[in-house]
Amino acid sequence: MIQKRLRPGQSLFGTESATRLLLLIYALKSSYASQLANITGYGVTTVKNQILNLEDDGIISIQTVGRQRMISLNPQFYARKELDQLLESMIQNSPEILQSAAKIRSRPRKTGKEI
Repeated sequence: MIQKRLRPGQSLFGTESATRLLLLIYALKSSYASQLANITGYGVTTVKNQILNLEDDGIISIQTVGRQRMISLNPQFYARKELDQLLESMIQNSPEILQSAAKIRSRPRKTGKEI
């Protein structure tokens, strides 16, 4: 679970939770709501509400892959280059987000391998 301490700019995108989710989406490149909830410790409803707000603002986009709704930064956002630079600067000061993102397994486990 990501540590809950506020730093300057931590609620830059409206709330602390929106900012943390956006940083995590940037770090992971692509994710889904329940994964973001597990990493952050926020409830799934909180994550989904923040995702809807960020999507309404055009910052993120959601694509359905199979039955999964994958969340990523919107490549057509008018200030995408500047947003990437801002998020990169912010994430360098949030090592806990990088550590949480690094723990996510991104490929399937070999068939028959013990957990």
